[in-house]
Amino acid sequence: MFNTNQLPVQNLAIMKTDQKSTECTRMGNYTLSHQGTFQGRHICLARDDQNKTYTCKRRTGAELNHIRKVQLVLGKCSRVLPIMNVVNTGSVLTESYTFQDQIRGSLADLVARKGPLPEMLAARIIRQVLQCLDDCHSRGVVIQDLELDHFVITSSSDDRIFLHDVVDCDIYHPDADHDAPINPFTAPEVMMSSQHTTTSNIWSAGVMLYVLLSQHWPFFGNTKEELIQSIFSGQYFVHPCVSFFLNLVLGYTIKTVQGLTL
Repeated sequence: MFNTNQLPVQNLAIMKTDQKSTECTRMGNYTLSHQGTFQGRHICLARDDQNKTYTCKRRTGAELNHIRKVQLVLGKCSRVLPIMNVVNTGSVLTESYTFQDQIRGSLADLVARKGPLPEMLAARIIRQVLQCLDDCHSRGVVIQDLELDHFVITSSSDDRIFLHDVVDCDIYHPDADHDAPINPFTAPEVMMSSQHTTTSNIWSAGVMLYVLLSQHWPFFGNTKEELIQSIFSGQYFVHPCVSFFLNLVLGYTIKTVQGLTL
């Protein structure tokens, strides 16, 4: 059943970390606290014996195996937030915890907190997003259902971002199909083939830039059908104050594939 509440017509919904508990737990060399959920996964803050703070996430064995497979292909990709350590909770690898540098929020959090971003900040952010996509694509890796939540901020200046989690990445195969949810970031070709490609990732990056600049979706609808029609139209409004350069970036990224129709 399609839920229209998942598609804000105007402003983005604010995403918050659910901090359910402040109890401290000891795990190896780490002290865990502020447990809750983030992007649908169990998460907490952790401090090591040198008092450095990390973000800790609970993983299933399948997730961890997938992460290792993708990271092996990506190598040292400069814009992917690396996993610093893995702690297994038992002798059988059914549940583990991964530790990364402390996350200060996602790009969705940033837009919800600041509203439309200044052009210089939006340009610095989208340049890093496109650099990350270029690194991934050159290694045959695409990101499933790319959106603002996939990129996180690790600096107080809000302009240093990383791909948060490679669990949502996959090694591209032309015959692979995925159950792709439809949202305002979804590219038209994904709706037609249920397949994420380098082209669909670039489209989603263009939508991200649009939201960073305006805090609104370029495509929207009160129903799933209206949203699909809006996306396939490829028509969106750009405020006259947006610079010529960023207009070019939007035009390059959000463009319909020739011959692709409903």
